[in-house]
Amino acid sequence: MKKWWFRSIRSYTWFSFRYYWLNYLIWGILTALLIWLLLTIFKDPGLCNEDKEINRLLRKIDRELESCCNCNIVETEIDSLSRDNRLDSLRDSLDACDGEITVTLAWKTSDDLDLHLVEPDGNVVFYKRPTSPNGAKLDIDMNADGGSSNTPIENICYLRVPPGGTYKVLVHFFSRNSSDPEIPYTVYVRNGRTEKYFTAVHTTVKDKHLIYEFTYPE
Repeated sequence: MKKWWFRSIRSYTWFSFRYYWLNYLIWGILTALLIWLLLTIFKDPGLCNEDKEINRLLRKIDRELESCCNCNIVETEIDSLSRDNRLDSLRDSLDACDGEITVTLAWKTSDDLDLHLVEPDGNVVFYKRPTSPNGAKLDIDMNADGGSSNTPIENICYLRVPPGGTYKVLVHFFSRNSSDPEIPYTVYVRNGRTEKYFTAVHTTVKDKHLIYEFTYPE
């Protein structure tokens, strides 16, 4: 009487020979599951932390949307008389990128303001994530890390056709580097053929203003 383990090995050998294709399929599935498990276990913790930071930021944005009623934001429809020539000349002098959607922030102090663009899928383009899988790029980020320009700008544009949906433009008062109690700023938004300017004033560090919400394509 042959032992159970010998019978088991012999049966498996016969099965593998008779149904070799099924054997390959089973081992292929098991191998794929093992690779997926290893990738999950050893996933880069930096990426996880970054995703957590983005999700935290989105939750904070949602909480702060209602607080923007006192931002004193003024919208100006663009025409030949209302263009902000200073902002336009700064963009040109710094060779800022320009696309179907372009957002530019300009102010006149050495303080650090940050431009944020929330995309339709929830991704946020800002200094911690300056490029987007959707084609957006933060190509100018001034007065970060102690910069001292008194004519700073930040600029985000799309290097290809943007995804359709709703976008949000925010300005965050990241840190104070000057003694100015108020920091007036201007935001330029190009959405296809429509161009708009917005003006507002930041006074409190860490405050975030929702400047504009728009849909692309219009």
